[in-house]
Amino acid sequence: MEQRRLLVRWQRGEGGKEVESGESVRPGALQDAGRELDVVRWRARLLRAEQLAAIYEPDVIVVGFIPHDVLRCQMSYWSGNAKPYFDLDAAGLRLHPAPVPEPPWWAPLKPLLATSATVQALFPTLLDWEGPYQVDAHDRAREVACALMGRLAALGRERGARVVLVAHPQQPASAPEEVELAAGVLQCARAQGLTAVDLFPAFAALPPAQQAALFRGHLSTQGNALVADQLATVIGPAAGAQRTP
Repeated sequence: MEQRRLLVRWQRGEGGKEVESGESVRPGALQDAGRELDVVRWRARLLRAEQLAAIYEPDVIVVGFIPHDVLRCQMSYWSGNAKPYFDLDAAGLRLHPAPVPEPPWWAPLKPLLATSATVQALFPTLLDWEGPYQVDAHDRAREVACALMGRLAALGRERGARVVLVAHPQQPASAPEEVELAAGVLQCARAQGLTAVDLFPAFAALPPAQQAALFRGHLSTQGNALVADQLATVIGPAAGAQRTP
């Protein structure tokens, strides 16, 4: 059976389990198509994709996002952690490295505090957060997300890989502004020649109880299975360019 190499960026799975770079998984629908997925997770998705594409030489690069990911394009801190971000200037996209937070005065006590179940129960963010919950570095998230589609397209051309952008809901009932955010980025992706996949209709077509079962904070096992089924139909048996060993 023909094998294709896919580089997939997705969110954490059910229960928040991290998927390490290079870990091999085979969702049922994609396994039936004979495709082994090299699944990676990173905070700065595009930057990490550019690094890993050179290592894995994928035929197809799949990037999944939720609406809030668009807003995070303008943040230097999210969920208490510093993160790199892009801004726009006259020359185009400009990368800003993640801020380096000043360690608190009690930082040397962290290893000791980490052993206390009481501390972790009373102050769940104390040991993990590096700074504020959220900091907006600018207010051009939508423009930056659109410009990043051009950079993704350039990555696909450079690596000779097909790029597939997949949008899916972040909760069972999507607000109109969430649908609008995702649709705007998908439109930018299509304008750059990327394969843009909107999974909002597939989720919305299910009864409310089934929709709820697709989420456990992040996508549940059922939610990921639905995405895999839809993705397998898009990629198809002849996805990607044939590589010469």
